Amino acid sequence: MILVFGGTTEGKITASLLDWLGEDYIYSTRTQVKYKVGGEQIHGDLTVEKANSFCIAQKVKLIIDASHPFAVNVHNNIRLVSQQLKIPTIRYSRVFQSFDDEELVTFFDSYEDMVSAIQRNNSCQNILALTGVQTINNFKSLWSSKNIYFRILNTELSKTKAIATGVDMSKILPEDPKADASCLIHTCRSLHTQLLLSKESGESGFMDTKLEAAKELNIPLWIVKRPQLPCFDFEVKSDKELLQHIYRLRKNVLKKGDQLQSGFTTGVCVIACVKACFKALHEDFFQAEEVVELEGGHTANFKIFEGDFDKHRATCLVIKNSGDDPDVTHAEEIGCEIKLNNSGEITFSAGKGVGLVTLPGLQVAVGQPAINPGPRKMIIDQLKQLQKDYHVNMGIEVIPFIPRGEELAAQTFNPRIGIEGGLSILGTTGILRPFSSEAYVNSIRQYVSVAINNKCMRLILTPGKRSENMLKPFFPNEPAQAFIHIGNFVGESIDIAAHASVREIVLGIMIGKAIKLAEGNLDTHSSKVTLNVDFVCKLAKQVGFDNGIIEKLSRIKLANELWNILPIPEKESFFMALVNLIQANCDKIVAKRCVIKIFLLTPDGNVVGYGMVL
Repeated sequence: MILVFGGTTEGKITASLLDWLGEDYIYSTRTQVKYKVGGEQIHGDLTVEKANSFCIAQKVKLIIDASHPFAVNVHNNIRLVSQQLKIPTIRYSRVFQSFDDEELVTFFDSYEDMVSAIQRNNSCQNILALTGVQTINNFKSLWSSKNIYFRILNTELSKTKAIATGVDMSKILPEDPKADASCLIHTCRSLHTQLLLSKESGESGFMDTKLEAAKELNIPLWIVKRPQLPCFDFEVKSDKELLQHIYRLRKNVLKKGDQLQSGFTTGVCVIACVKACFKALHEDFFQAEEVVELEGGHTANFKIFEGDFDKHRATCLVIKNSGDDPDVTHAEEIGCEIKLNNSGEITFSAGKGVGLVTLPGLQVAVGQPAINPGPRKMIIDQLKQLQKDYHVNMGIEVIPFIPRGEELAAQTFNPRIGIEGGLSILGTTGILRPFSSEAYVNSIRQYVSVAINNKCMRLILTPGKRSENMLKPFFPNEPAQAFIHIGNFVGESIDIAAHASVREIVLGIMIGKAIKLAEGNLDTHSSKVTLNVDFVCKLAKQVGFDNGIIEKLSRIKLANELWNILPIPEKESFFMALVNLIQANCDKIVAKRCVIKIFLLTPDGNVVGYGMVL
């Protein structure tokens, strides 16, 4: 459950986004509001004690503070509850303008300071306060000495609150603050206003309208500074940033159950942008959302952000949802620009953060943007259908971009396989399944292809970066493409490498995977096979260890405990027996197509033993 503190423009945006996401939430406001949101609505003040009890009872996992910047008590209480219950909190802050160069604008630290300045200023008698109904009493000392008017919301609730202050109701002006500057200017002229008062309410508080009126009338605009807020776990200033954080928190804080959630590929994200851009060019506006139809009746829904277009080009972006897949682009911006031309063809270029292919062996030719055949075809098919629907037939240049692509690419194998300057646009079906063995094995097949095309006749297979770093000193002259991470897919990776006509395969592994491989398990993921202590004890007995050692081995929980139990130098016989079993199992896969060598690595990076000389 998510608890949202709203009652503001930001609160409504938050509720709308959570409705779109299908998240369960409770929407809390200080007073009852007439508008409806998809979540449960509550109102009233929540003390720290009440909020604590409420969060526990409702199993609140996340708090979103979208309340007004001047609601100091609310912010402080939220922070205390967050700290006491260890609930992460997102602050949805307003965007505040800079008034550094505005001569008509003066800031005050508090209402008291502002009132004191007004009392000292004899030249300003006619004043219009745009600070809201909650602040009327802050100016009570001026009611009799100044001709001060108060603009409030044109609602019964605001009028009731104004009456409760005891102010002369002839000084109350119920108006819509959303109206353009001309309405405020008209009001100021009718009142002969000499001074405008406001609080620093940000863009959603219509500060630009107030400043425009002040400039038009050449009258001062005095502003009470927004209060200093406590620090929260996260801060966002837009619905796009909020969506990114929600997607990230779904990996842990907001995770529902144990079932892994699928997401969508980068290619589908680009297609959503392409569709949105094409429609904007022909309809003169960007839709708020776009839907991409996938195989099997599935659909992918996207919010469209930062849409911009002119006569011949359009650009926008979406936020990628990778589900539970450990993808570097999860919750990242993926965008696309399209440009119309007279060529009659659909072409592709690499935008910011999309890599270029520089080595042979990939599915895309050298010099081309790293957009795989699958998404290329899907984009072309989609554009052809749109051209048919809109009865147009112009050439289109498709330019995908990933704003942080170059930075993120450093976390991938892309630089090693010759994709420079960014990431690849991937995806065949459009659906990104978490921990997909098919996707992982296909990437291994791609890495092997690049290595072979770059004349690597020895491939060094390791589960990951750490084991690769341990093996590099043994192969100082091998290029980076020769080192391939295979995760837990040992058997399939060896088979791919053996069928690629390499001269030699080197398999570097640590003790946990080694035991599983020696037993004959070629997929070493913990979800498929766990440490078999009985197998360890049986092997130790076969190589001659006494009952005392066997007893200790029978109680191990982690494979690394072996290094502390088996005595030196006798332990080498156990590990050599382990290597020989692995060698025999791997030889069956290789089937004499090439040579395979097994390197068993210790925690400190040494090699305990391997069957063949380098």
